[in-house]
Order: sequence, then C-alpha cells, then structure tokens
Amino acid sequence: MTQAARSGCANNVEGSSRKATSRETETDIRVEARAKQENAPDCPDCGKPMARRKARSGQNSGKAFWGCTDYPSCTGLRNME
Repeated sequence: MTQAARSGCANNVEGSSRKATSRETETDIRVEARAKQENAPDCPDCGKPMARRKARSGQNSGKAFWGCTDYPSCTGLRNME
C-alpha cells in the first residue's frame, strides 16, 4: 500500500480525465491575467508578460520598472516609459 493510499489522498491514474492543478499553475495563471489587465509589455528575453516592480536598493531605489514574471528563470527587465 502506498503512502498516498494510507493517508486517504486520491491517486491520479495515468490517463484519467481528471487533471490536477497545482498552486504553481494557479499562480502562473493569476500573474499572467494581472499583467494583461495592466497592459504590461512582453519580456524581451522570453516573451512572457512582465510585472510592475519597485527597486528596493541601489542607485535606482524606489523607482518602478518592469520585471519578467518568470523570475528567477528569466531576468528580463525594462524601464518604465
């Protein structure tokens, strides 16, 4: 008996019609929807929508910029226009 079966968790059988949604998938969907509402530009490196961010330290501290929503995998940046 597997751990999942003992704990009462449902096992997803390969080929079943039920598709599991993970928290990460739901977060990605939410981030992309929010970016579309803000008319965010696409990342110049990977093409995903960008999110409005604010620099916390350094020379540009407090200034807004566009950062890729796929960070840290993609580090694409754009200045606010």
